[in-house]
Amino acid sequence: MLKAKAKTQRDLQNWTNEEWGSAEQHSAKEKGKTPKSKTKGRYMPKGTYKKTSKSRLKYQDRKKREGTKKGKQHVPTGKKFSQK
Repeated sequence: MLKAKAKTQRDLQNWTNEEWGSAEQHSAKEKGKTPKSKTKGRYMPKGTYKKTSKSRLKYQDRKKREGTKKGKQHVPTGKKFSQK
């Protein structure tokens, strides 16, 4: 007998099924172009990309690239720009 998934499990499933990519990839898809398979910058779901301003996206990508150059995998975007 199958049990129904708990809310947290459903939320995780929905999060996993979202269309993920960098701002560069999402932008290319919107323009009908083929996005690069590997891009640098912040990786996010499409919904977050659409809600986030262009200036904020540029800031976050810059922070992520700077952190990556320093050898960091996880780079915070800062309290001012956190997504909720």
